[in-house]
Amino acid sequence: MLRSLRSILQLGDFQNLRWLLEILIDIPIVWFLLIWMTLPNLLRWLDQPSKTRRPLSKKDSEQAALGWKYTHFLIVRCLKVKNPCLLRSLVLFHLLRRRGLDSQIHFGIKRETHPLEGHSWLSLNGNHPLEQVDPQRIYLPIYSYPYEEKIP
Repeated sequence: MLRSLRSILQLGDFQNLRWLLEILIDIPIVWFLLIWMTLPNLLRWLDQPSKTRRPLSKKDSEQAALGWKYTHFLIVRCLKVKNPCLLRSLVLFHLLRRRGLDSQIHFGIKRETHPLEGHSWLSLNGNHPLEQVDPQRIYLPIYSYPYEEKIP
């Protein structure tokens, strides 16, 4: 309860309120497009062009974490989505890329389980600050966008 109150009080900051409004607008758009577009086409559409990609600053990291909380709350508590990771990741990917942040979205399947379980998550500058545990320890990445070939 106290954490929810603290998050609501953060809305007093204009930038946080703007962030919430962007998320509120993006969720239904992305949800609708997810139904009607193939994933590669949707990712290209969500990857808004930015003249430059910049590394994540501390303030950007705080905003991304707050965006994760707002998006998760809206998707899970208000829309009652049981598996929120895909919609949450797509919305945050779109908003972070539009801000010029170097983010990447990943899709993976849980290692050694039957039936298959999937998960999607974001990496920012190669790290996973929005996840409690490094998802690559639990999930085998099968697709990432944008694809970045690692040079050995």
